[in-house]
Amino acid sequence: MSWQDSKEYKTALAHLESCYKIAAELGTSNPATESGEKVLLEMRFSAWEHGVDDRIASDLAELVYAWKTEKNTYYMDKASMLCSSKGLLPSPTLFEAIAEAAGKRYAVGHIALKSTAESIKRDAIQRKALCFMMNLIYRDVPLCRAACLTAQWMKDVLQVKPIKASTLDKYYANEYRAKRYRHHNIDLYLNGTLYSLEELYFENWRRNDTDENCQNWKQIIEMLSEAEPDLIGNRRD
Repeated sequence: MSWQDSKEYKTALAHLESCYKIAAELGTSNPATESGEKVLLEMRFSAWEHGVDDRIASDLAELVYAWKTEKNTYYMDKASMLCSSKGLLPSPTLFEAIAEAAGKRYAVGHIALKSTAESIKRDAIQRKALCFMMNLIYRDVPLCRAACLTAQWMKDVLQVKPIKASTLDKYYANEYRAKRYRHHNIDLYLNGTLYSLEELYFENWRRNDTDENCQNWKQIIEMLSEAEPDLIGNRRD
């Protein structure tokens, strides 16, 4: 039986679709978010069926969201490469996005290719850095110090051009705390409550984190180096 025929997938999909119906009635629909969420659901079940690490589903969902919001066809090239590297077929929603990107590329040719693969790589590194910061903050590292540790981690571990701590601080505050998002819990839809990405992630981690993962992060934090002076930047008071 295919993952698309499983009771668990159909139940989860029905829940998503009911949430989208409520969002439409409230005038809060976001097609980019909805496409990303469907890809996350579909590719997670596909990964489970094929014995593949389901973290690929999050990566693919981010790429679809980025394609829908930025209309840069390279995002779908990256999605196709990721699926190929894991031996996975694109799910229906992902395939639709890939086909849409191909159509845009065919229709307008090189006009659609203003951005580069390098810019997408930089965006991915930035998201990875901010997610690393969020893990530190979840484990009681203050925002300003988490930014400093992350800047040095980018240099030492990722071995990429680091983003200064002051910039990471600003990005994190804007993207993970200031922006508000809806939640799939129907009761939360109805009471109009919106949540930051930090709140949504933290709530998920509180419910699903393991003792082993907590211990691993404790060891990571103990091993991190303080930021070199030129990586700190102009900090806010």
